[in-house]
Amino acid sequence: MATVYRRPQCKTLIARLQEPRRFIHVLAGPRQSGKTTIARQASESIRGPVHYATADDPKLKSRA
Repeated sequence: MATVYRRPQCKTLIARLQEPRRFIHVLAGPRQSGKTTIARQASESIRGPVHYATADDPKLKSRA
């Protein structure tokens, strides 16, 4: 089985997600920089509910 690369920021994201909820968390960055990968890795590592949403969702591109 191949070793999965974890970006150093994943550890920081996991710690922030485990803090008491005061803010929403937004991962922003250039295209193909690993935002989705780090979000999925972090969500697999924490306990509790996770809601993942993307601004690239085709349903969000309608005028409504």
